[in-house]
Amino acid sequence: MIQLETTKEIWRESKMTVHYIFPVGGSPWLKSPRETEVNSSEIATIISDNDHLSLSLLFQAAVSYASEELDVTFICQKPLDTLPKTVHGMPQPEAKTISTVKFLYLSTEEELTEYCSSVHLKTILPDILIVSDFHHYLSDGHSSLGEQTAARLLALILDTFCYIKKKRNSSNHALLMSCNSSIKWISSVAKKINYSVLKLTENEFKESNLEWLQQDKQYALQFVSEEQLFLKHLSVKEV
Repeated sequence: MIQLETTKEIWRESKMTVHYIFPVGGSPWLKSPRETEVNSSEIATIISDNDHLSLSLLFQAAVSYASEELDVTFICQKPLDTLPKTVHGMPQPEAKTISTVKFLYLSTEEELTEYCSSVHLKTILPDILIVSDFHHYLSDGHSSLGEQTAARLLALILDTFCYIKKKRNSSNHALLMSCNSSIKWISSVAKKINYSVLKLTENEFKESNLEWLQQDKQYALQFVSEEQLFLKHLSVKEV
């Protein structure tokens, strides 16, 4: 069971997860004012119909956190065939940095559940927990598995993160996931369990937008996908 008070306490904090994906604090490509304040939750899931693009964002986050000597566990179903794209202006995947990221290959929902259920038995815990392509753990992406099962697994992952945060003596923690938007109800389910939802969309011109709500503000971050991902524009408005 999730300790509700602990979950709400973590949710209120802003660890600026997006700062570990994009150089929002000083990108030479950013057209909006550099002094724009950006807030993003430390508990978030990226919802997208482009798995390769969302994987690139998760991978960049893993590299950025690892470059600060934080312990990163990256959960995915199988080894990466090639390195995903990285973000211009952010830490790059040097061999020394990548070697510190623990890639954990869990191919089924049962294996993911077992990891979460046994985390209290582990002697080494991560600071950063990343789960790629959550939809693959829902019967290979078919929504017929149901909202209740997805909610249970999302809650279990969050409970695992809450335990890790409590046990680890670190000032920086994050839980970051990705899920395909083909599961229409995943955004509403994630929000109910206190995940911040970052909506990722892409148009035919290889321009992408990452949008999210934080407190009373709506953020929209635009970037282009070439050899790397280039940050172009950031807008913030009151809601």
